[in-house]
Amino acid sequence: MSNSDLLDKKLCEKLAQSASLTIGHDVLITDSFGYVVASNDPDRVDSLHEASLEVIQSARKIYHDAAAARKFAGTKPGITIPIIIDSIVIGTIGITGAPHEISQYALLIQQLAQIFLDFEKRQRSTTRTDYRKKNLLREIITYDPRSHDEAAICESAYEFGIDLNAARIAVKLEEIEGRHDDASAETRVHQTQIMECLLRHFDHPQDFVCPQNNTGYVVFAFGLRSIQPQQYLEMLQQKCLCVSSECLTAGIRLRIGIGFFSHSVETLRQSYENACFALKNIHAGIRNSTCLYIGDVVLEKIAASLPDGICSEVSAQMFGRVMQAKNREEVLLTIEHWFQQRFNFVQTAQALHIHKSTLVYRFRRIRETCGLDMYDLDKVLAIYLLDIRHKLCDRDDSRTSSIVM
Repeated sequence: MSNSDLLDKKLCEKLAQSASLTIGHDVLITDSFGYVVASNDPDRVDSLHEASLEVIQSARKIYHDAAAARKFAGTKPGITIPIIIDSIVIGTIGITGAPHEISQYALLIQQLAQIFLDFEKRQRSTTRTDYRKKNLLREIITYDPRSHDEAAICESAYEFGIDLNAARIAVKLEEIEGRHDDASAETRVHQTQIMECLLRHFDHPQDFVCPQNNTGYVVFAFGLRSIQPQQYLEMLQQKCLCVSSECLTAGIRLRIGIGFFSHSVETLRQSYENACFALKNIHAGIRNSTCLYIGDVVLEKIAASLPDGICSEVSAQMFGRVMQAKNREEVLLTIEHWFQQRFNFVQTAQALHIHKSTLVYRFRRIRETCGLDMYDLDKVLAIYLLDIRHKLCDRDDSRTSSIVM
């Protein structure tokens, strides 16, 4: 980026207009080549302010009386001041008038211009960095060894100080009430709050934190070598819960999925996909949680990978009565809690919020109406897997249901 590119034309126009109205004198701003980019006098825009060339070269302010001004093209009597950002002259400010009239304003206008333009520069730099980080994220989560260059992706990551071959875990976060296509002021405020919270908790130099869209965020959390994997995973889960709790205090509800450990671009992509799958289980209501680790839904992952044909055949041939029962939702809910409570009768009754005697009656009714013995654990597990697969596929809307309705 050239020095002239650091000058935002619209911002310069506002500065020149505001300064001129405030002090009652003509004000112009030039680029690093001495050409006027903004002025309260529109006729001077794009013209050469020759007096600025000496100021740009010397980085010092210079007064020009009427005689001196006549020697320079496009110059009126007054003062020309350098605009300096990071020790580089990126342009000048010209103020028309006698020295005793304008000297009191010169330093103030110079400082204000430098503050605003420096802020604009940093904003643009942040925007470019965010764009590059999103590109890197996209390259990682769409990585295919057959068509992508892993070394090039790692090189892009090194520009951010990130080693993709180090141990790390993918974390996917989503704002529950947010919409991907919502660009409202409230959404932007939420984005800022969530990112600030994530950067506070994931502050290791090797942590990669990036917004994915208006409501989604990805963290590639660095796996500390000094900590055992299981201990680190527990720390990571606690960190995610802290993020969720802090955001909730600000009125922002999050869902969080956590993947497996990774040690390469390919396994990091898999870790991300696993984090997304953990989130899908929360979406589908399979797990009543706001933060879920992929290791806690391994059986659900197996269920999601079952072939359509086998699932349809088993569902129709073996569990037709269950799937066609009038109280099918109650039966499936009972099976779900029965399995998730590890076939513990008392805990299942508590999870269903019913009395133990009511659960005894429900078990008996399921046997009579559906022909299913709730203590035939093989069949219970099979129905649970089919039901889970149906819920997950229903979330995708990309595969036909494997359960006969």
